[in-house]
Amino acid sequence: MNKMRMAIQEKGFAVGSFLEVSTPAIVEIMGYTGLDFVVIDTEHGPYDNMQVSDQPGDTRTV
Repeated sequence: MNKMRMAIQEKGFAVGSFLEVSTPAIVEIMGYTGLDFVVIDTEHGPYDNMQVSDQPGDTRTV
């Protein structure tokens, strides 16, 4: 079970954030903040396909 589902089952809610910054280090930092999820906003953020494909490895801490 993923962290977001576990949070919802335990607390009744999950806390997360939208990310519009295309720096992989920021995604990693967000993972250490205790958030249950991070949404990588590809509609409004400055991402291209290569940047988004690099992000999942950085989000494993989230």
